[in-house]
Amino acid sequence: AEPMSTLDFTPLRRTVFAILRNWRLIAGLPLAAILLTVTGYALSTPRYVATAVLQVGMIETEPGSTQPLTPETLSSLEIRDSRILQSEGLAHKVVLRHSLDKLIGPSLTQRLRSAIGFDMTESEFERSRLEKATAGLMNRLSVRNEARSNLIEVPVTDTSPEIAATTANAVIAEFVHAQRLKKLSASASLSRSKLGDAVLVYGNRHPAV
Repeated sequence: AEPMSTLDFTPLRRTVFAILRNWRLIAGLPLAAILLTVTGYALSTPRYVATAVLQVGMIETEPGSTQPLTPETLSSLEIRDSRILQSEGLAHKVVLRHSLDKLIGPSLTQRLRSAIGFDMTESEFERSRLEKATAGLMNRLSVRNEARSNLIEVPVTDTSPEIAATTANAVIAEFVHAQRLKKLSASASLSRSKLGDAVLVYGNRHPAV
């Protein structure tokens, strides 16, 4: 009887060992391909910049203001306004007022979680979308102070020129709105304080009461 033939696993072993030795390279190739695809897409997508301009001290110099602003005051207001314009709080208000979070779709991680049955709750998804929209707006806007002037420029970048222009104007409008509310609140507080002082001095029969 002829002896039974045996299978030679040597080539298979060599292939497995080669894969194990070069697993980093093999695993890195798909990642490199993904990165190149994303980079190419980002570079091929046109970006537009729209700039809105804010006059420093415009709230403080509204009709009815009696005190002129000194250069030192303007400089201080410029620093304050620049910080507020770049703040997360202002970006959050702009996103909420103009529903910019509705433009954010589910991320790749969220899609994968959904595919394996781990869906986010509606409140979690809304919160995640709001946070992403706020962070995205902060990354897309910048603040520039014009030298030897009381003007602050707020450029906003977007793939849509209309959205860039609308968002830049919205940031300025939200800033002006917030500062006016703050000024009105301070005026009302001062009026209440003066009224309280008048009551203490003249009693409830004072004409201002």
